[in-house]
Formats: sequence, structure tokens, C-alpha cells
Amino acid sequence: MRARILAGVLLAALHPVASAEEVGRVAPAGPIPNARVIVFYVDGLRPDVVRAMAQEGLLPTIQQVFLEGGLEFTQAFTTFPSNTLTANGALVTGRFPDRTGIKSQNQFERTTRLPAGQAGEWLPEWLARRTRQGPRIVDLLDKFAPEDTHQVLRRRGVPMLDTYLGARYRHTVLPIAPLNPPPLWLHRALNTIEQPFTAIHRIPHELDQVNARYLIEEVLGDPEARVILAWFPMVDKLSHHSPRGQFGDVRDTLIAFDRWLGKMVRRIRQVGWSHSTYLFLISDHGHVGGTTHPSRPAGLVETFVHRRLGCNVRVVGQEWVHPGFDPNRFVFVDHQAWGQASIFLPQAAYHTGAWRRNTLEELLAYDLGPNRGRVNLVDALGRFDGVDLVLVKLDAARVLVHRASAPDALIHLQTDEAGMEQYRYEPSFPEDDPLGYLRDPTVREAASPRPVAQWMAEAHSAEEWLRVTAGTDYPDAVVGIAKFFSWKPPVAQLADSRDPDLVATAARGWTFRTDGETGTDHGAPLREAMRMTCFLAGPNIRLGQSSHPHRIIDLMPTILHLVGIEYPPESLDGTAMEGIFSNVE
Repeated sequence: MRARILAGVLLAALHPVASAEEVGRVAPAGPIPNARVIVFYVDGLRPDVVRAMAQEGLLPTIQQVFLEGGLEFTQAFTTFPSNTLTANGALVTGRFPDRTGIKSQNQFERTTRLPAGQAGEWLPEWLARRTRQGPRIVDLLDKFAPEDTHQVLRRRGVPMLDTYLGARYRHTVLPIAPLNPPPLWLHRALNTIEQPFTAIHRIPHELDQVNARYLIEEVLGDPEARVILAWFPMVDKLSHHSPRGQFGDVRDTLIAFDRWLGKMVRRIRQVGWSHSTYLFLISDHGHVGGTTHPSRPAGLVETFVHRRLGCNVRVVGQEWVHPGFDPNRFVFVDHQAWGQASIFLPQAAYHTGAWRRNTLEELLAYDLGPNRGRVNLVDALGRFDGVDLVLVKLDAARVLVHRASAPDALIHLQTDEAGMEQYRYEPSFPEDDPLGYLRDPTVREAASPRPVAQWMAEAHSAEEWLRVTAGTDYPDAVVGIAKFFSWKPPVAQLADSRDPDLVATAARGWTFRTDGETGTDHGAPLREAMRMTCFLAGPNIRLGQSSHPHRIIDLMPTILHLVGIEYPPESLDGTAMEGIFSNVE
């Protein structure tokens, strides 16, 4: 009781943003004129954890501003793989990854080209053959990645939030940003740490505090700002290093964020923005594990690839080399975030193959060299402890979905007579499938009155697949997997270089990590990783919950709609969220 009383006193002191009920009496239907949007983006935050902690009185600001004073989107999902950079690409562009090329956090290119001055443009084939090097591995989450990734998107003509907003867009340090760090951010960071000799080393561990102070002291109140995106990465970062994640020690970090949120909300009121500002509380993905016990390391890299297959193997920052083997012959595994692993191998034969993508036939009889013979990699990988799904791109229109304990299935990507994309999921047997859709009661209810097998035998739009699978263990997996392996302009030419040979996803209770630590993970298409936090509060926003399914790509068009910025609808894949206002007749 005492805790709840103290929480009430704290809330009164914060002077929170006016609720939708207060403003809704005078607000017009739809967004108010000259509105602003502030996005509080808490990396990796699980929405079920938000509700549980709020009910315990541990998140008083989130409780009042968002749970009591806003609208919760209970069926909001990120992209596949459910990783930070992939999700950020979708967030700031409103596009699926097949139109941005941002599909991983570690970029592996089978071939590279010179000179570097040709960045963003492909050389003629005759010259490319002369200048080709490779392969190349780039950690896209290193300290230079945010601005570099933004520049790549801009060179390809991909519109982003700042494309439409220009100087009206403000941000803290972000995974993808037009300028990193933004003006005066480093100054505020050094003042926040207050120990100049250790500040550079401590800043990465204090980013929530630094970004909050930068927002309060430099951004909130800026008359030109219309959209503000603030990143708070420490919940995600510490979840990766805590055995129970957000069900353990990381809750202290979320409590600290709630206190900072209170200060930011109070500043919004002080500068007179309370009645003209929409607030989002979002995450880019969730986390798997930690609910009852830590996840078990599967040893995918060390045990399966290095020892069992007998290959040299590299990941970003680590490598395992067999003595006497050519170190230039290796398998690369992109397993960052630990819940998925994209695997790149030499074509057909480990010791002699060129760096080209393998066909399914080659993977089913892959040559490991003398004394090891050929192996069915799809089957061997699927039966390895801790592996849930194995995905293989067959061609531009088909993806194989394999699971050792269930029949295989094919995902088909096709277009209808009007040129609209359609997706079909074809299990090899009518009773079971690797994603469990045929047996899932929520799919049965959503497909009703038609039988599930009959519904699935036909092609459907991305929106229909999201609606029907939103309640499953693998929400939106058909579209998400198809988009991961698909490439469209302006990135279509990257497919041969960047498509992995195999993708493995981690089963619940398992992790692909190789850092020797214990924590919770993401990246997999499992519900806990795919479901993102999404709340909206502000003038004329209705209160309660919305169960209408949404994707992270819907956030950008919603933000532009709220601030009255027009955009060509065909430039985005997402659509503005509907039914969010309290007084629309």
C-alpha cells in the first residue's frame, strides 16, 4: 500500500501529458493540427513484462501515461529476423527488408569490389572480375554503422523519416541515423558521466541516461522539432548478459528508465507541448528466455560446424581454425542476437568450392572433403540439439521450411493479375507442418468457416497472413521469411552476394551464442521475439487496447499522418494505423 501511495505522489509531481480524455473534448476528429510526435524506443522491451511490472506498481509513469492514458497495440510485430538493425531499417523506412537490403547485423558479402570510390554503384562485369576480392565481413553495429547504413539507404533512393521531415526531425544516438552523434550529444554525454578520463569507456554503458538527458536539455522545446526519436538500448543490452533477462536483474534497468521517462514527460509539460504532442512507447523486438530458467547454449558454431563438420568457422570477433587447414577456407555464421544463424559456405565443396550460394541439391550432398565425405546439411542441422527451423531459399519465389520433428513446407511468393504480392504456404502433408499452423486453434478460428488446410492451399495477401497467424507461436512467419529471402529494387542486385545458404533458428530454451555468457536472446521467428511493445498516447487518442495486428513498418506512416506530412503511399509498405482516435464518428 505504501508503495502505491508513493507512486501516486510521484505521478502528481511529474505533471504528465494530458490524457486523451482531457484533450478529446475539444480536439477535432483525427490528429490535431501542428502536432508533434515523440517516440520513446526501448530496445528489446517485452510488452508482457511492461504490464506485469506496471501492475506491481514498479512503472508508475508508464502506467499513467500509456496504460491508463493511451492505446496499447497488443498484436504488433517486428520483422524477421527479429534483430535490432533489421527492425530499425523497417522502422525508419516503413518498408520490408526486401526493399532496403537491411537483413542482418553482420553483413557477409561473397565478393567485394574495388575501388572503394565506386561505393553505391556496381562496376561493369568485365571490370568487376578484375577487381573482385572477397569475401568481406562487416559488423553493421560497430560505432560507424549508423551513419554509414543511413548513407547507403540514401544513395539507393530509399526514403526515410528525415527524407520527409528534414530539419524537423530530431533524434538521439540511433542504430540508423543521418548524423551520429547528433549536435551537442557528446557534450551532454561527457557532462552526464562527469569523469572525463573514463567517460569514453563508460558512455556505452550509460546510454539510457545520456540519451534522456540529451533529450531533456537539448531537444524538448526546440520549436522546429516535429518528430523526435529517442533510443534507450540498455534493456536489450543487459538482457543479453543476464540469465533471467527481463524476468530478473534487468527489471532494475526498466525501473530506471521509467524514472527518466517521468523527467522527460515533466519537461514536455514545462515547454508547453502537453496538448500538442503524441507519445509512442515502442520496442524493436522482444526477447526469448528467462521466464523460468536460463537458455542452454546449443554449440551450433563450435560443436556442429567446427567439430562435427570439421570446418574452420568465423563469426564477427571470433574464429575457430583447425591446425593445418587453409585459414582462407571457412564457414561464416552470422548469429548476432543469438536466436538465429545465417550460414555461408563455399559452393558444393568446403575445400575447393567458390564463394557462390549453394543449391538445395548441393546442400543435401555437401562435400566436406577427404575422410569426411558428403553430408545432408539440411537434415544434420535440423537434428542438431537446439535447432528449431532450417530455412533454405530454393529460388526467387520459393523457400523451404524444415523442422526435424514435422513434415517440410514450402513458402511461395507470387503476384496476382493486378501485380499484388500473394503468399502461399504448402506443407508436404495435410495433417502437420513445421510452423504448427494446421494444428493451431487461433489459425482455425481466424480461417473459419473454411478448414485451415483449404485456406492455406490458396494464396493470400500479406495482411491476411498477418491476421490469421497473429495469435500463433510463429506470427507473420510466412511473410517475414519470404521477405527475408526476397530482393527488390533498389537492392535486387545484392541477392547473389548476400543470401545465406542456410538459416537456422533457435528453439525455445536454447541459444546459439558463443560469448560464454548467459542471457536472453532474439532473432528467431518465435512469438516472444517477434512481438514488440507498442503504445500511443496523446490528444484525441482513444484509451484501451487494439487487437488489430500491425507490423513495425506501420509506425512510419502513422507518425507522418499524425504530424500532417504527405507522402506517396507506394513509397512505403506500411500503412497508417486506423481506429486510434477517440472521437472519429
